[in-house]
Amino acid sequence: MRLRWLGAPLFFAGLIELAFATLGVVNGLHSWHVMLWAFGATATSLATFGNHTENAVARMQVLKHNELTPSMRSELNWELKRDRVATLSLSTTPVTSVIITALSIAMHALTINALTGA
Repeated sequence: MRLRWLGAPLFFAGLIELAFATLGVVNGLHSWHVMLWAFGATATSLATFGNHTENAVARMQVLKHNELTPSMRSELNWELKRDRVATLSLSTTPVTSVIITALSIAMHALTINALTGA
């Protein structure tokens, strides 16, 4: 359940990379493709967060009531109240989570490599 927060620092790192890439393009230090890598890193980080969150909610549905913490129960109830049909249709996708996370980390690595010129 805590893995969903992996996307948050990746997202903020992507925003920082995007800012540096934009400054680099404006100042003529980098070409436009670096900005595209940074945008891709930011977008896949957001996808990582969303996918892990949906997996957490799907996992909460299969846990017994006494296995849920009060905050988990509250979150699950909020999700059910917000969109019951969509929440009940969620299923865990561990392979997709690994792929999206790996893709995000790879995009960050490519962006940092391009920004530093390593």
